[in-house]
Amino acid sequence: MAYDRDKIYQKALKIAGEPDVYFILDIIASLAISGPTFYEFFPPESNEFNTIKEKLETNKTVTKKKLRKRWNSDEASPVLQIALYKLIGDEDEADRINSQRIKADIKAEITEPPTFIFSDEDEPAPDN
Repeated sequence: MAYDRDKIYQKALKIAGEPDVYFILDIIASLAISGPTFYEFFPPESNEFNTIKEKLETNKTVTKKKLRKRWNSDEASPVLQIALYKLIGDEDEADRINSQRIKADIKAEITEPPTFIFSDEDEPAPDN
């Protein structure tokens, strides 16, 4: 099936401009094209892909601001809001929201090589 790349790009921009769209996969599904076709038309290093991604990042930022504002109010439980924030937040934000956080800092320093001491009993017998 032949696709018009420019029309698909314009539709992708329109979809990405909707305030509740956060992911490239949402755009691909709305366009009714395959993922490989989308990435063939708009490789991740292309200007078009970056423009679409910028719109999605704007959506995420606006939504996160709204969620933080709601959390400061006396509204009902924010469980669903937190779930959404985990989905659209970056790695650092998600780490801060998670109730468990494990961090391991391991530093080892070898000051001198190990010394091995053999007794006569430890030495292998000569082959005859």
